[in-house]
Amino acid sequence: MSSLMDCLFYNDMKKNFTAAVVSSRSSYLLDSEGVAYSVGYNQNKQLGTGATIQTITYPASIGGALSGKKVLSIHGCTSNGFAIADDNKLYGWGKASNVGTNPANDVADPIQVTGVTGNVVDFDGVDTFYALTSTSAIFSWGLNNNGQLGNGGTTTSNTPVAVITTAFNSNRITKISAGTTHACALDHLGAAYCWGKGNSGELGNGAAITTQNQPIRVANTGTLAGKVFVSVTCSSSLTLMLTDNGVLYAFGFNTNAGFGDGTATSDATTVGVTNLTPLGGKTIATVRADVGSSIITLLTTDGSVFYWGLLSGSNKVLTPTLLDTSIMDSKAVFATGGSSYNIMTLSASGKVYAFGSQSTYNELGSGFASVYTRPLIMNNNPTFDSRDVTDTTMGNGWFAITLNSKRIITFGSSTSNPVSGGGTVDTTFVSDNNITKTYAAQDYLFMLKGDGKLYGVGGNTNGGLGDGTNTKRTTPVQVLTTNFVGSTFITQVATGVNHNLAITSDNKIYGWGTSSYGELGCGSACASAASKNTPMAVDMSNVLSGKTIKLLSCGNGFSLVVDADGQLGIGSTANQNVPVAITGGEAAGKVITQVGSGSLFNAALTSDNVLLSWGGNSAQQLGDGGNSDSGVPKKVTQTGALSGKIIVRLFVALANCFVVTSDGMLYGWGNNNKGLIIESATPTTGRD
Repeated sequence: MSSLMDCLFYNDMKKNFTAAVVSSRSSYLLDSEGVAYSVGYNQNKQLGTGATIQTITYPASIGGALSGKKVLSIHGCTSNGFAIADDNKLYGWGKASNVGTNPANDVADPIQVTGVTGNVVDFDGVDTFYALTSTSAIFSWGLNNNGQLGNGGTTTSNTPVAVITTAFNSNRITKISAGTTHACALDHLGAAYCWGKGNSGELGNGAAITTQNQPIRVANTGTLAGKVFVSVTCSSSLTLMLTDNGVLYAFGFNTNAGFGDGTATSDATTVGVTNLTPLGGKTIATVRADVGSSIITLLTTDGSVFYWGLLSGSNKVLTPTLLDTSIMDSKAVFATGGSSYNIMTLSASGKVYAFGSQSTYNELGSGFASVYTRPLIMNNNPTFDSRDVTDTTMGNGWFAITLNSKRIITFGSSTSNPVSGGGTVDTTFVSDNNITKTYAAQDYLFMLKGDGKLYGVGGNTNGGLGDGTNTKRTTPVQVLTTNFVGSTFITQVATGVNHNLAITSDNKIYGWGTSSYGELGCGSACASAASKNTPMAVDMSNVLSGKTIKLLSCGNGFSLVVDADGQLGIGSTANQNVPVAITGGEAAGKVITQVGSGSLFNAALTSDNVLLSWGGNSAQQLGDGGNSDSGVPKKVTQTGALSGKIIVRLFVALANCFVVTSDGMLYGWGNNNKGLIIESATPTTGRD
C-alpha cells in the first residue's frame, strides 16, 4: 500500500486537511478553512468543480453554492458528492437522479437540497440518501426497492421524503449510517434501529428479511441484550456497532471477512464479535465500513490504524491487522477504506496519505494509475518513502523519481519506459558521487552525477544515449566525451524528441542523436550521417562566438540556446546546421530568462514579464488567440486570464504551454485532447 502522493501531490497544495473520503471512483478532501476539494472520476460531474472532463488527476476546489461558505463535512459516493455547510444546509452535485432536487441534467456545481428542511447534522448515502436534522427528523431519497427509504413504501423517490420515526419513541437520533440497500440509526440512549434489505441479517434482528420499509429496533435479546451502542457503520449488507464498553459487534454478510472475527462465512442469524486482541488494549476511536470498499478500518485513540476484510481477489484478512503508517509525519487522526482496495488517512498535522492501489479513475489523485509504495497487497512495483524524493522527471508516458540522490525508480508506460515494465534503475555507477539531476526523453533517461559525468539508459534508436552505438541499454552507460575539447564536466542537459544537447563547464555545447534538420548545430561535421551516436561540438564560431551560454532547449528537429545576456541563439524558419540568431519579431531587445520547446514550437519568458512564442500553431499552442504558424517570436495574449499576473515559471509540452504565476495559479493553453487544460487559444485557468 502507498503514500506516493504525500509529497508529490496532495500535500504540494500546502493545505491542512481535516477530512478525506474515498468513494468507489473519486476522492473528496476538506481543509482547515472549510474548503472542499475533489479528484478522480467525473463522468456524472460528481467532482463538483464545474468541470465536465471525465477524469481530474489533481485535487480541484469545489465551488458553486458552496462558494463563500465553510464546509463542515464532506461525503462521496459512486456518482455524487454531498456537503453540509456552516449554514447547516445540505448541498449536492453529480448524477441528476441522486441530487435530491430532480434536475433534468447532471449537476457540475453544488446546489442546495431544498427538500430537506431544518438544520442538517448528519448525512450518509450510496444509492439511497439520508439527511438527519437537529430535530431528529430523517429525510431520504433515491432507490427504494427494499424499503430502504423507510417511509413505509417501496417506491423510489428522486426528492426527499420523511422516514417514519415511530420506532424511535421520540428519542433523539444522534447518528445515521447507510449501506447499499439498508440503513441504521442510533438514539441518545444507545438503542439502534435499522431498515431496508435484511436478507443477510444486516438489520440485526437475527433473521433474514427481504423488505423492512420502516425502522425497527435492533434485537435487544441474546448476544445484544442490554447493549448500549455508541457508533454504527454500514457497508454492503454488513453492519458493525460499537458498544460503550469497547466491544465491536457485526451482523450481515461476512463472506468477505467483514466481521473480523477470524471467519469468512455468512449466516443471517449470527452476530459476530470482532477479535480485538491485535489492538493490545488500545481504545477504539472510530470504525468505518465504507460502502464501495471491502476493507474495514479501525482507528485507535493513539493513532494506530487497523484493517480487515477483502483486499483483492480472494486475499482476505480475517482479523484486525496493524497498518504500517511509519511513512506518516504524525499520528493518524482519521482513516477510511475506499475503492480498489485502498485506505486513506489524515495525520495530526493535516497531511493526506493514501495506501494501496488505484484504478484508472485516479481516485487517489496521483495522476498515475497503479502506483504503489510500501505495498500491503504485494505487486511488482518497488517501495520507497516519498520523503526521500530529491528529483523527478517525465518522459513519454512514464516518469522517474530520484531518492536521496542515489536511487531511481521509474513508473508508467511499459513500451517507452527505460526500465521494462517500470522498476529500479541500476545505479551502481553512482559510487561516491550523487545524482544531481535527471533528464527524461522519449524512451530513455539521463542521469547527471556530481562529478559532471552523464549516464543514460533505455532506447537508443537514433544514438540518443550518446554511447557510440544504437543499441538499447538496460543498464546505464556513460555518454562519450571523445569529441569534447577541454572540459568534460557537463553542467546542463536538454532532451528533445530525437536529439539532445549538453553544456560543459567551459561553456561549450555538444549535441547527439538525430541531425536530419541540422538540430545538432555542428555544421558540416554532421553532414555525413542522419544521426550521431557520439556527442559532436556545436559550431560556436559565428553568432555564439564569445557568448556565455545560460539555457538550452530541444524540440522536434530544432534546438534553442539562450546566452547570459538573455539573447536567443539557435533557430530559423529554414533548416540550419549551425547556430543563427533570432532577431526578428517581438524578441528584439528582449532579455530571455526562461525558454522551452515543444514538438514544433518554442516559448520564452522575458525579464519584463512578456511571454513569447513562435513555430507551429495547429493546436493553438502559441496562445495568441489564433491558429496560424509564426516564423518569428510573437507575444502570447496576456490580457484576460493573465492580466496583471507576474509569471514565475514556464513549462512547455509537445503542443501545450503552462505558466505558474506569483499568486500560485496555473494557466495553460494549446492541445486539450487529454483534458490537460480547459481548452483555449489563449491562457486560461480552472479552479485553484
